[in-house]
Amino acid sequence: MKRIRIDYEDMIRMDNLLAADIVVRQGKKYTRDMRKWDANWQTNFQLLYDDLINETYTPLPCRESVRMTDGGKVRNIKEAMHRDKIVAEMIVQALDPIFTPTFINRTYGNIKGRGPLKCQHQVIKDLNKIENPYCLKIDIRKYYESVDPDIMMDVISRKIKGSRVLRLISVVMNSHGHLPIGGRHSQLFGNIYLSELDHYVVQVLGLKSYERYCDDVVIFDKDKKVLHTALRDIREYLTTKRKLDIKPNWQVFLVDSRGVDFLGSVFYTYKIDLRTRTKHRHRAKLSRLNKRPSDPLYEDLYMASLNGILKHRDTDNLIKIWRIKYERVFKRHEQRAAVRAAFNEHKRRVKALEAELQYYGDVADRIRRREHESRNAV
Repeated sequence: MKRIRIDYEDMIRMDNLLAADIVVRQGKKYTRDMRKWDANWQTNFQLLYDDLINETYTPLPCRESVRMTDGGKVRNIKEAMHRDKIVAEMIVQALDPIFTPTFINRTYGNIKGRGPLKCQHQVIKDLNKIENPYCLKIDIRKYYESVDPDIMMDVISRKIKGSRVLRLISVVMNSHGHLPIGGRHSQLFGNIYLSELDHYVVQVLGLKSYERYCDDVVIFDKDKKVLHTALRDIREYLTTKRKLDIKPNWQVFLVDSRGVDFLGSVFYTYKIDLRTRTKHRHRAKLSRLNKRPSDPLYEDLYMASLNGILKHRDTDNLIKIWRIKYERVFKRHEQRAAVRAAFNEHKRRVKALEAELQYYGDVADRIRRREHESRNAV
């Protein structure tokens, strides 16, 4: 494998640090940590640059928190300090153009143009081209917490070279002992760590109907014996090559018998449905809003989110039922949407009229100038 050299001093240039800072802030709240950084930002950037150029950079301890997901899972979240987020984003910007082209087109998650919707479309294509498909669904146990830093560095060093760059990546990796959930670099490094598994499954095992989104994997085939064999090979590969374990809740089943629970949806060969748990959650939310109206902005944001979820699933009948059952919520949202649409249309017409007046004003100015020039010429 050809190794690509990354120039360390070029990577840590001040303009790269500033660009990373902009990306880190996108879509984020203005936290206390950001305010402290901004209070003396020039000095802070200079100190960070000095630490990097002198190779004395050490990440600060993370803020740890425990969060409960909608599915009832407990997540230990580690949030880095702002300076460390900048360094992590800088590393991501340096590595992403090198590693992303090496990912197969069945790898999804934190890759431009390959989000959940793209993965959903590919799952549908795979289900439609196999008659009576079986599915192998596996999940890796505590994936981000189980990534081995030494194996991670070995994988990265086989693709890039530059001792100072590798030393900095190693410092960032070993500061936590694993990939922190919520880290700026965790998604990219997580894809790099399993990229060779993707190539192994598709190219060596010959299973073309394969999708991986982060640590969730689904494989489709018409023969369930093939999938059981694939499960054994994948488990052996993960154990020996990556020191990872598959959760015991793996499944091999006929798709139309229960549906494939993946990416927040349940896939059948003939439709895409919402998870039952997701339906219950939204039904309870709509019921509360129907009985007691909330802040209009909150309601509209929630309804926009719900519409975004529903429009990518086969939920026409569900929408009809909810529109009747929770009529007040939908009616309020539609009335406000109609007002916004009318206001936006008014703004559009005003802008069009202003542009038209400007055009005719420019034409009149040109005519007056030509008349003036012709009188002077006479």
